[in-house]
Amino acid sequence: MLLGNILINLGLGSKDPITGKINFYSLIQGNNIFMTLAVFIVLLILLENIKNKHKTKTSIALFVLFSAFSILFTEGGMELYLVLLIMYYYNKKISLSILVLSFLRLVIAIFKYFSGSTGASFIASMSFHSSWAMVFVIIPILLYNNKRGRNDSFAKWLFYIIYPLHLWILKIVAMLFVFNY
Repeated sequence: MLLGNILINLGLGSKDPITGKINFYSLIQGNNIFMTLAVFIVLLILLENIKNKHKTKTSIALFVLFSAFSILFTEGGMELYLVLLIMYYYNKKISLSILVLSFLRLVIAIFKYFSGSTGASFIASMSFHSSWAMVFVIIPILLYNNKRGRNDSFAKWLFYIIYPLHLWILKIVAMLFVFNY
């Protein structure tokens, strides 16, 4: 996905909205949940290494490095990093943890709207500051039956081809017709 995002951004001349120039961030921008998930798997492995006192110094150094990378360059940034830590440390109370985090994000979003800092309508403001909506992930978490889902070639191709392809098409349409990147 990263390579596809870079090619699209180069091909369509994506520029930084502040400087008007092509830079690192303007090249990598786009949805890339696969990179986020890969980085988070590495972080979880490193947390387990630290917990089990396996290669502790190396694991701590790599954890700090990958944490900085995840906050700066992965989809979701600091918000998803907090979710990762909540899921790791409070896995028994994951639904409650997400509920509390979502509530805090909702309070912050409402405060930003009423403070006038967004300069947008209530719906637009809540849509822009939408991390409060992660509360809805509790539903599939509670419905999960601890069994692996569909594991055939259709599912494989759906996630590895169709998922990035549809995001790239939406990005190209947005860049050409909707938003002035």
